[in-house]
Amino acid sequence: MSSWPIIYNDDNKQIVGAIEQWVNALAQGAATVEQIAEASKIPVQSVIHAMSCFHFDVGEIYAALDILSKYKEPDVILQTQRIRCMMALPKEDKDAMYGAARTLACEYLAQDASLKRTDFEGWDLNPERKIRIGFLCTYAYTPPALITLKPLLERLDRSKFSVRFFSFGMPVEWLKTFGEEYIHFNTRDENAIYDEAIRQKVDMLFDLTGVLRSDYPLTVFARRAAPVQVSWFNTCITSGVEEIQYFLFGKNFIPPEDFHYYSEEIVEVDGVTDTNYHLPEYPITPMPCATNPHFTFGSFTALFKHNDDVLEQWAKIMKKAPHTRLFLKAPHASWQRFLRRLAGILTKHGVDLSRVDFEEGTPFDDMMAKYAKVDLCLNTFSYGAGTTSGNALWMGIPTLTVPQSRYTAILMESVGLPYFVARDDQDYIEKAVYFANKPDKLKEVRRTIREKLKKTTHYNADLFAPEFEKSCRRIWQHYCKTHAKEPV
Repeated sequence: MSSWPIIYNDDNKQIVGAIEQWVNALAQGAATVEQIAEASKIPVQSVIHAMSCFHFDVGEIYAALDILSKYKEPDVILQTQRIRCMMALPKEDKDAMYGAARTLACEYLAQDASLKRTDFEGWDLNPERKIRIGFLCTYAYTPPALITLKPLLERLDRSKFSVRFFSFGMPVEWLKTFGEEYIHFNTRDENAIYDEAIRQKVDMLFDLTGVLRSDYPLTVFARRAAPVQVSWFNTCITSGVEEIQYFLFGKNFIPPEDFHYYSEEIVEVDGVTDTNYHLPEYPITPMPCATNPHFTFGSFTALFKHNDDVLEQWAKIMKKAPHTRLFLKAPHASWQRFLRRLAGILTKHGVDLSRVDFEEGTPFDDMMAKYAKVDLCLNTFSYGAGTTSGNALWMGIPTLTVPQSRYTAILMESVGLPYFVARDDQDYIEKAVYFANKPDKLKEVRRTIREKLKKTTHYNADLFAPEFEKSCRRIWQHYCKTHAKEPV
């Protein structure tokens, strides 16, 4: 990784305040990046990264990209931030985005060109034997990991698969219940994790972290800690690393015409998505518009997905449906910089900011309870909602989306709600206004959708686990077939 310090911390108001002063000074021409770095006694890269993250977190994606352009030398952290920004643009440039991902892989590997790859000569290539699976995740302590990974690990058939789960940093309480299957490292020592995976003779190692996190343990995979290595779970962009041979996705999540962007071979799970949600039976509440004079749209997804194009669409919807309100719940939703941007767009369309309610991020159970405030969720684009669309649907609330936000579009179609996938921007506006004027159309969905969800792989771990096992077996069989030596 880069040697310069990452100073950005969105939970530290003092740091955020200082970075906003840098942003303003640069915008006003009062100082250059180099002058800010010199005055602050920190590296230029740290200043650029902090300012880009600040812009990114409030949805100012073009500004976040522009500040990155001020540093020309190869840098892993800055390149990772660049890809995050490219994914959050209103319109995807896939050639540029996936090209940047390949560049990132090259920059990672260039940091240690002396890496030695493991040779698995003599490995037992019996395609039908018990498979030793390893999972490596750097954020298993988070709620999304708990509600998706724990149910799967509990249901994997231990007569067909042995399991090892590797993590480092913060210990994970729920993983401790798996005893010797959980292997924790107090510090980020990628060589130690590699050595342990080799010692455990893992056949198939899954990367659950994803290349876009700053704690991505690439060295483990670049050295080949297992004969078969698979990207899965946290990001839809290629690793660009040839040592990771497969990428596990839900069926139809990646269009076939996009397969060529991946250095990995695409393997599709025979189910709606490549993960499942195992959520508590939170009470489903009546639609708030039943007792309120207004209809409430909602968004629970991160602000970096709220680009100007998205906010423009929402302003047009609220203009056409004057009895509607918008509920935004996300970290930084009350930051004045975001509110000024939103107010400017709303005002342009004759919509007052007072029709929008804001709430900061809160613990998971409280967040789920706040869906009671919403009649219909609106998706962002092209970087659409993921877990929040799934959470909303569990609470009886569909998410109106567009085809390029593929995760939510596939989810809505899979549970018999294709009407919530708009054809284009105009259809998106018209459908939102239609439901705001005819809320009775949503009542039956709210009342019945959870029971339907329980019959899908997306929300039923008992259905998902066998499909995941089948995918693992297919991958192992493919590897064995392609690496078995021809008889003499």
